[in-house]
Amino acid sequence: MIENITIPIFEPTDGDDMEDKARCMFLADLYAAILISIIKKDDNTLDNAIHALEFEADNGDRLAKYYLGFAFFHHYADVEYKEWGVEMLIEALEAGSDGYYIDMIDCIRLGQYVKQNERKAAHLYRVLAQRGNAEAMFRLAYCYECGIGLKKNAEKAEKYYKKAEELGSLDAKAKLTSDDVGQIHGGKTQKWRFRLKNVPVYIGI
Repeated sequence: MIENITIPIFEPTDGDDMEDKARCMFLADLYAAILISIIKKDDNTLDNAIHALEFEADNGDRLAKYYLGFAFFHHYADVEYKEWGVEMLIEALEAGSDGYYIDMIDCIRLGQYVKQNERKAAHLYRVLAQRGNAEAMFRLAYCYECGIGLKKNAEKAEKYYKKAEELGSLDAKAKLTSDDVGQIHGGKTQKWRFRLKNVPVYIGI
């Protein structure tokens, strides 16, 4: 028995009319058919659903590109399919489709399944961060801090860490309260050392 199939997103592509909503539901149904077909090992239904999504994606539908890329990237073990998934997800992201992209961008940054391209990854983090994504802001800050795909910039790193924290990123909060901005700025201020220095020492030899 198959339960709790989760469709990653549902978005009208242009406007909010009934035709647009129906189209989004159609694409969501195709994605669900892919998931169920993989679980049931129903190759015929799987091929039909993929071909239908490919047709819509080839005609420029950004949501179809997202569903197809998400299916290839997350639900196929074959590296070649994962590479196709990454390419399709990049197209969907740059076309403006909402969705979950962090894992895909991390793969580009680290060189998993695709050729490593830190500059491209930093660009995609920025695209997602501009839409208010806290995880993307945290990773963009990390890129600025460490010079990954971008020139090191302590001020921008701190700025994006703070923005990510404001949006609820626990990683950003941990960064700003443990390493603190002193660590981000190359140890120039190191507020955390001041804090440690003022903590009473109870352990003796």
